[in-house]
Amino acid sequence: MEISSCDVLIVGGGGAGLRAAIAAVETDPKHQILLSAALMARDISVYRSHCEDRRLPFAIVYADVDDFKAFNTAFLTDGQGQILSRYHKQVLLAFGEYLPFSSILSKLPAMPFSDGFTPGEGPHTLDLANGIKIAPLICYEDLMPELSRAFVKTSKANVLVNLTNDAWYGKTVAPWQHARLAQWRAIETRRTLLRVTNTGVTSVINAKGEMTQALPIFTPAVLKAQVDILEGETLYTRFGDWFAWGMTFVSIGIVLLRLRSPGESPSS
Repeated sequence: MEISSCDVLIVGGGGAGLRAAIAAVETDPKHQILLSAALMARDISVYRSHCEDRRLPFAIVYADVDDFKAFNTAFLTDGQGQILSRYHKQVLLAFGEYLPFSSILSKLPAMPFSDGFTPGEGPHTLDLANGIKIAPLICYEDLMPELSRAFVKTSKANVLVNLTNDAWYGKTVAPWQHARLAQWRAIETRRTLLRVTNTGVTSVINAKGEMTQALPIFTPAVLKAQVDILEGETLYTRFGDWFAWGMTFVSIGIVLLRLRSPGESPSS
C-alpha cells in the first residue's frame, strides 16, 4: 500500500495549565515515502536525528491495516518506538480514501475494486504520561469544527494536533489557505493548535488563533516551540452552533414578516 505522508510531532514536559515543549518535523518535501516496516524504522531514525532530546513521546501518521480493514491512523509511541495508543481518522475523503456508493458500484463489471479506508470511532485522544491529552486531527479534519469541539467537550483534550499532507497543492496558496481556515479551531475551543505536515504549512497557532510560528513550505526543517496546555470550555464548546442556528431562524422570521406586509414602510 502506498502512502504519501509521514508527519511527526515530538512532545515533552508540561501538564494541564502549564506549557509543553514541542518539535514539529517536516522531512518529506519530495513526497516519496512508501509504507514498509524497513522504511518505517528508517524514518523514525531520521526523525530522532532531528531532535535534541530523543526520549520524548511523539506521534506519527501512517496507513494502518487491522482485521482486513484499512485505516488512516495516528500512532502515539514512546522514545523507543513502542506504540502506546492510536487514533483512526473519522472523516474520510470521498474518492481519495473511500468510494461513495461502493456497495452498489462494486457490482459493476468495470469496477476493479471499491474498498477504501474504514472510518474510525471517536473522539479518541492520545494521552501522554504527563497529563497532556492530544486531539489528533488528520488531514482536513482540522476544517471541521464539530470534531475539535467533540474532542475538547467529550474527551477533555487540552491541545489540538493536525497531521496533514498538503503536497497535492504544490507551491500554491492552497496550503496557506488550509492553515488559515484551521485557525478557527483554536479560537472556537480556546486550545493551541499544532499543525505538523510533510510539505507545509507546519505551524503553531495559539489559543487566540494567532499563527505565532511557521516553517516555509517544501523545506526540511524542525519547528521548536513552547505551547500552552489549556483546560476549560468556551461557550462554543459547551453549546455548539445554537447561537448561529438561532440567528438564522430569527433572520428567516424577519424576512417572512416583511414579505407578509410589503406595503408597510419601516416607520409605520
